[in-house]
Amino acid sequence: MAARQELTFDPSTAHPSLVLSNSGRCVECSEQKAPPAGEDPRQFDKAVAVVTHQLLSEGEHYWEVEVGDKPRWALGVIGAQAGRRGRLHAVPSQGLWLLGLRDGKILEAHVEAKEPRALRTPERRPTRIGIYLSFGDGVLSFYDASDPDALELLFAFHERLPGPVYPFFDVCWHDKGKNAQPLLLVGPEVSGGSGSEA
Repeated sequence: MAARQELTFDPSTAHPSLVLSNSGRCVECSEQKAPPAGEDPRQFDKAVAVVTHQLLSEGEHYWEVEVGDKPRWALGVIGAQAGRRGRLHAVPSQGLWLLGLRDGKILEAHVEAKEPRALRTPERRPTRIGIYLSFGDGVLSFYDASDPDALELLFAFHERLPGPVYPFFDVCWHDKGKNAQPLLLVGPEVSGGSGSEA
């Protein structure tokens, strides 16, 4: 598996309700009413989502997202050419390959269907999700990375992506504070010692 990659959120793509940390690694939905989105086509105006600065176009990639006890989220990749305005139809034919959590308990894969496919409920809810992408093998895998020494596969898409993609993060509405928890991009491994992540 590829080494964990350092990614940072791109604030110019974030829905107006999203608040990003200065480090660019933490994002949460504000409970304040946000101004409407601007005209920038790179910015999400209906989906409470954000992508990274980093565009992935070849080779192998692996990144991890701390979801903690957040009850609703969706993670994956979005095609570089996919539209970001209006309501997103989260299926591969629209350039979105996602795994999400609903109601704090139902993991679902957003496959090419009218409804997302509910996956078997893991014994414990993942608090960290690992995402592995291999352009060469045509695979996008989602892992429960709560225990770094025992990754457990949750779901995998097996298809060649049509072109470059951005890591995608749907933070979802804060739901009157019930879904206010942030998503956190886990930094790269620190070699030697137990260096703290800043």
